[in-house]
Amino acid sequence: MVQNTLGMLGMFQWRWAEAEQAYQRAIALEPANSYPHMMYALLCTFLGRHDVALQQAGKAVELDPLDPMTNFRLVQSSYYARRYETAVQTGRTAIELSQDFPYTHWYVAWPLAALGLKNEAWTFADEIRLRRCSRLESRLAGTTAGPTDSRETHFRWSSKRTIATPFQAFRPALRGGLFRSGTIPTPLCRR
Repeated sequence: MVQNTLGMLGMFQWRWAEAEQAYQRAIALEPANSYPHMMYALLCTFLGRHDVALQQAGKAVELDPLDPMTNFRLVQSSYYARRYETAVQTGRTAIELSQDFPYTHWYVAWPLAALGLKNEAWTFADEIRLRRCSRLESRLAGTTAGPTDSRETHFRWSSKRTIATPFQAFRPALRGGLFRSGTIPTPLCRR
């Protein structure tokens, strides 16, 4: 577990090579622990190494298939890899396992919208609103949007925003990573 902590420290201090080395050691020391696989998947997503991220996230789900966070990481990795069909499929499976993890709903709604299935995307968004998670959306977006806003208003607002990662603190270090192929439209952050 110490190596996993060192990996997290390295990642959050933008010491990517040290973080990767620590996660690889953590995986070597505890190959049956899903957490280092999940965090290594997050690091690889930050670095734009989506194939490795998907592989590690898949391994984490294989090791702990009932954990909502490991399932979420697989959905998130699929989304950032722009494998929208996979994100939707794995997201629906994750939602069946845990209805109370709102982030997975968003990472299913966004690829549905990217695939042109906006009504279905809104269904997922409405489910989150019914669970009173619109406050989280508003806080993350930096707006006062609430559950009474119409879909049209929300869509107009969200279509003006783009995001590459919800972890905006990593933005300067990710040139050539997530930013290589452009930004991914979502309602989370400003340009």
